[in-house]
Amino acid sequence: MHDGGQVTVQGKVETDLLLTCQLCFGNMHFPVKADFNLAWVRNENEAVSLPDLYEPLLSVSGRVKIADLIEDELLLALPMVALHASPQECGIGVRGTSRQTVTDSKATRRKPFAALEALKRR
Repeated sequence: MHDGGQVTVQGKVETDLLLTCQLCFGNMHFPVKADFNLAWVRNENEAVSLPDLYEPLLSVSGRVKIADLIEDELLLALPMVALHASPQECGIGVRGTSRQTVTDSKATRRKPFAALEALKRR
């Protein structure tokens, strides 16, 4: 598409990605919907002069692979940290540890300062 002599690319990417939750390391589905409105530029100087409506699509040769363009848009749509939406989905307790770990730690709880207490009594 041409906008006042500027070559532009407009589109929308919609998919469902399978990510790894960074709390429980389980799989989670993450729906992605990304709209993009790009204008082709040859260098950074041209990118600076683009209207705010467009994001720069830098390509010295003027050729862009559609697969690369879609990959870039998907990467930009990813969250900084992939997390389940709720603790119930994740299986994580209130303090950020798994429920099983909390139960196990209560059964085998150590007292880290017990040795210091013994030394203090001497």
